[in-house]
Amino acid sequence: MVDRLTKRYLKLSAKERAWVLEIYEKVQNGQWVGLDVKSLKGQKDTVRVRKGDIRIIFTKRSDGKYGPVFLERRNEKTYRSR
Repeated sequence: MVDRLTKRYLKLSAKERAWVLEIYEKVQNGQWVGLDVKSLKGQKDTVRVRKGDIRIIFTKRSDGKYGPVFLERRNEKTYRSR
């Protein structure tokens, strides 16, 4: 069964998928420099990374690394539907 994150990833264009993979690798390696990162209000250990109109929300896992939990194009419902 394919999860929601994978479905949304597969709907992106090839260029956008490359962006997402690049961002994911940087976050996993702790290379936050050059990324548009913002902590989400009211959410402990949760950050948003922005590239164009793509938003990826990461949450800190128990091992201390960040994992993606949400991927969406920006619209008026992006942060409310989570």
